[in-house]
Amino acid sequence: MIDEARVFIPASLVSDTYEKDLSKYADQEIEFVISEFNPRRRRIIGDRKQLLVAKKAEMQKELFARIHVGDVVEGVIKKRYRLRRIHRSGRS
Repeated sequence: MIDEARVFIPASLVSDTYEKDLSKYADQEIEFVISEFNPRRRRIIGDRKQLLVAKKAEMQKELFARIHVGDVVEGVIKKRYRLRRIHRSGRS
């Protein structure tokens, strides 16, 4: 709520990734951008995804400015993909 006005944030605009359980946001104060405002209909639509996408883009920009070819870095593997060979019949 903003000054006793209700703000609706669609589930698709709460996060930049899919959120199955939105209950963790209940009764929480969060930052968001007002994406639609219609005082006649008393309608305010919020968008948190814009802020998260902009923050990630800034972090990525900072990272690419900091690392260079040949640098040794430490990290955590979050996903592992299995490489598959594509077989196309009729081609050598």
